[in-house]
Amino acid sequence: MADLKTKQGNSGIFETVAKWSQGEGKPMAERKGTFTMAHSPATLVAWLGTLAPGLDDAGQSNMTPSISADGAVGVPTLGYAFECLLYGLDLKTKARLRPAAGADSPWIGRERPDGVNVKINLFTGEQLNAKTGEKMATLPVERCVGAVNAGIDAAVQIGAEPQGAYLTAKRMLIEAKKAKEEKGILVVVK
Repeated sequence: MADLKTKQGNSGIFETVAKWSQGEGKPMAERKGTFTMAHSPATLVAWLGTLAPGLDDAGQSNMTPSISADGAVGVPTLGYAFECLLYGLDLKTKARLRPAAGADSPWIGRERPDGVNVKINLFTGEQLNAKTGEKMATLPVERCVGAVNAGIDAAVQIGAEPQGAYLTAKRMLIEAKKAKEEKGILVVVK
């Protein structure tokens, strides 16, 4: 989220940082930029009143603010501010409608002692090399149940919520009758 750097009247100058990958093993690239908008919710309506319309005959935004070499975005128009607000609300609404990442997935990622990163399906026991996608030895259901119990217990010990993958795998193992819950612990059905 952008940081408010300065205030003047109803406006504020915010600074943000864009980061992107340059490829595996390389540091993240980044570039800073600034933009102007209301410095608080209380000043939003007054700030919007100071903007030039920037609308075409159909009432659509027809001006995009310029951006300078140092990353400073020019003064927005009312139409552009509306588009940004609409875009932001659209993204936030879509994010809330989607399940959380991993919420319905029993997959976790781990690094083995030999340094190989693997993806593990805690329901099926399937293991994949995270880098190559190559299938590895499948874990028995006993190991899956043990991993689910350990993951949930570790979270409880530190007072945190277990990762969604553990809860999803637990639910799937119970529904498939591969495991059952006894005294709060998952056990393999024989």
